[in-house]
Amino acid sequence: MAFRGPSSPKDAVDMSITSQVTKVVEGLPATDLIKVLLRHIAADVAQFHRNAQSWNQVYYRSRLVYDAIQVLMQQIDSADEAAEVMALWEAFQRYTAAIIPLEKCVRILFLFLSLAVADFISN
Repeated sequence: MAFRGPSSPKDAVDMSITSQVTKVVEGLPATDLIKVLLRHIAADVAQFHRNAQSWNQVYYRSRLVYDAIQVLMQQIDSADEAAEVMALWEAFQRYTAAIIPLEKCVRILFLFLSLAVADFISN
């Protein structure tokens, strides 16, 4: 039996940043900032050839967390009855706890890349 790693999106074969940016799904308003930053980061990362695989991995893993948050939010959003919503309390706690750290990580990455692009253009 062959080893299978953790599950990943269907697009895991094509790891190019330009293919990944089109796959940032529309989310709920709580994650709009993350969505916008991921799209801008992808545009900046595509310009760099140095450490490209590392940048792509940071971006890709951030997008996996974003996608997981979307799944949890959709579970709660699609719940019909109050009892069903209460059963999803753990999912709510998990996604709310994940949003702020992911926003901080993506904002830092965006600022770093913006500075690097500005430095590259000025030289």
